[in-house]
Amino acid sequence: MLIDEGGRYQTIRTDEDCLEIFKHEFESLQPLEREVALAAFSDYLQSGKSPIIELASQAIYKTPPVTMDQFLSDSYFLGSICKTLFPKVKEELCEIFSGQYNRAIIGGALGLGKTLQGVIGILRMVYEASCLWNPHETYGVGSSDFIMFPCISSTEDVAERNILLEVSLMIVYILIKNLNQKKIVLLME
Repeated sequence: MLIDEGGRYQTIRTDEDCLEIFKHEFESLQPLEREVALAAFSDYLQSGKSPIIELASQAIYKTPPVTMDQFLSDSYFLGSICKTLFPKVKEELCEIFSGQYNRAIIGGALGLGKTLQGVIGILRMVYEASCLWNPHETYGVGSSDFIMFPCISSTEDVAERNILLEVSLMIVYILIKNLNQKKIVLLME
């Protein structure tokens, strides 16, 4: 369902949509997988957390990713770069990376932070992949395949100039800053 929330259009899933998605996903599981899913769901309904889900997360993450809020605020990540980030842009990034979405289309007038949101989004996805034990297995791609984070914009030139360059500069800045603060140790022979 498409709703207009103060001039900001959002697609939301109705309870019926969520139930239909859950039913489809549940029916695709093997009998043992269904039992585990029901046990995890039951735990979550009773206490707000599930040891099964926590154990599964530990199996795929060598380091659990920090929240998007911490990613944007902590100086180890983007905190020193995002000090002047508009609160609304930060709020939207936290919402996009809350786990409820698998894609986002960012639009609007010049100067609203669309490119910056795209740059931070790519950095976040690279960070999340770096937290995994085996990104290829987790994402279901062959071990010899590349995992790519495309920079998409109105033209190839704009994508390269605005997004790829910004991503590269932010990574270099963070590495240099953390090297200077001795948070990253380089081992050289």
